[in-house]
Amino acid sequence: MGSGTYRFLVKARTNEQDISPAASLSFLINPPWYASTQAIVLYALLALSFLASLIFIPRRRFKKKLIKSKEAHQKVVARSEQEITALKNKNLETEIVHKNRELALTTMNLVQRNELILKLQEPLHKIMRKTTDKVAIQEIKRINSLLN
Repeated sequence: MGSGTYRFLVKARTNEQDISPAASLSFLINPPWYASTQAIVLYALLALSFLASLIFIPRRRFKKKLIKSKEAHQKVVARSEQEITALKNKNLETEIVHKNRELALTTMNLVQRNELILKLQEPLHKIMRKTTDKVAIQEIKRINSLLN
């Protein structure tokens, strides 16, 4: 029998002619526990939680992977920036060394030039003291002023 409310009617017969009035008995058959209202609500909640897990678990995994990939990208960018900075620093150091060499060479050239000028000025002064020719003295002064 299925679940529901039932009514049981009974008549009794005594000798073949006497029939008693009908007596009735009402009774209820409850549904089995797995078909009860509480069980159906539980089934619905389980089904909804299963569907939610199908949606939210992959979404959460995707977000975690996205965060990890962003962190990895930031690490790569930071490492690249450090390498670029190191290369720029190395380039600047090389440029400083080159400029220092250039400055040293220029300084040496100036020192040699001054030594040469001093070497030239001494004989010119001797010639100027020994010479009485005014034209020669003027030319020596002009050369001396060009050397200074």
